[in-house]
Amino acid sequence: MSSTSESVNMTEELSEEVVIPYAEIPDFKEGKCKDADRDQPMSINKVDFSDVASLMTACPQLDQVKALNLLCEYQVDEAIKQGKKMNVPKRRYVPKQIIKLLGHPLEQDVVRGQRKRKMTEKMTDYVMAKRMKETGKKKFSIMGHEIP
Repeated sequence: MSSTSESVNMTEELSEEVVIPYAEIPDFKEGKCKDADRDQPMSINKVDFSDVASLMTACPQLDQVKALNLLCEYQVDEAIKQGKKMNVPKRRYVPKQIIKLLGHPLEQDVVRGQRKRKMTEKMTDYVMAKRMKETGKKKFSIMGHEIP
């Protein structure tokens, strides 16, 4: 019983010590916002298809999404300047360092295919050996093909 009363006393002491101060907001006014520009629509650059085409021809390394992002932020001339500064790798480009560390993705697909083929060969060899053991025959056919 003494252990429970001690734990109750400790929790009371802890709850008394923990005080969370709240920050005071000096110029707080309750009510609706009366700012004139609060509900005004923001000015957004309208993007024209010809602008996107001119940016894509001037900066072929950019994809369409990055071109649209640049055109939303800047005017066409400034977007072309910014796009020429950007160094963007081509799509599906894999840097040599990553190839050294992980191997080329296409090679990984080939290796996976080889592993899968070996597993199926092992399974077919196992199934054939099991059937030969069960039947006692040295020749049998699978789907009409005679296997020696």
